[in-house]
Amino acid sequence: MDDVVLKEVYKRCEKNEKIALITLTKSSGSTPRNAGSMMALFSDGTSVGSIGGGKLEYEVLKEAKECLENNKSKIFNHELTPNGDLKMQCGGFASGYIKIINQKPKLIIFGAGHIGKEIIFLAKFLGFYSILLDDRKEYLKNYADEEYLSNYEDLDFLEIDENTYIIIVTKSHLDDYKCLKSVIEKNAKYIGVIGSKTKHKFIKDELIKDNFSNELFHKIYAPIGLDIANQEPREIAFSILSEILLIKNQGNLAHKKSF
Repeated sequence: MDDVVLKEVYKRCEKNEKIALITLTKSSGSTPRNAGSMMALFSDGTSVGSIGGGKLEYEVLKEAKECLENNKSKIFNHELTPNGDLKMQCGGFASGYIKIINQKPKLIIFGAGHIGKEIIFLAKFLGFYSILLDDRKEYLKNYADEEYLSNYEDLDFLEIDENTYIIIVTKSHLDDYKCLKSVIEKNAKYIGVIGSKTKHKFIKDELIKDNFSNELFHKIYAPIGLDIANQEPREIAFSILSEILLIKNQGNLAHKKSF
């Protein structure tokens, strides 16, 4: 049973899902299963494995769901007696640990050109889960963890949350505008758009015509990246990811030098 649990956990990790791994660390008396028993609860509500079923498992799964929602691991202790917290007749005690396995930060890149590919290369090194979209099939070469042929408009299939960082580096002003229009109201941690100030004025003017609020523009980083790069795609990619790390880790731009 445990190997089934671990295989499924690994499979879900590869898909960048958040997981609650439940391990029974101590049991005594008439508990349903022995210490070492495992199960996992996934973010879609499904589970695999068992720590004994019944009321104990039911209560621990409720705790695991709360752990997923709060993004916090925890220890659990339950007494399986008539006077215990679970009001059971088994007569035992069960303790365990719910370990939250977090998702990697998600990086969504619109545009598979030179800069987009360099971003993916560096993002993997930094531990991001990368999703690449482009409207040119020949540009999608399985560089990213997920790749999609897209018109940059029908993007409801993308899951965008506070753990998501969006980079818009498509081949044209219009495509950049389409992407930004589709994601600007989402709850992404970061949205960056490449290009000059003239280009960004064009995009902003178009968004205003489409009745988007001025307040939304404050969440956009444009021109994208820190001012540390030359014109080489890899240095530009590095400057973009440096800006994202600055936001992600709540850093600052002050030097640490002490001399």
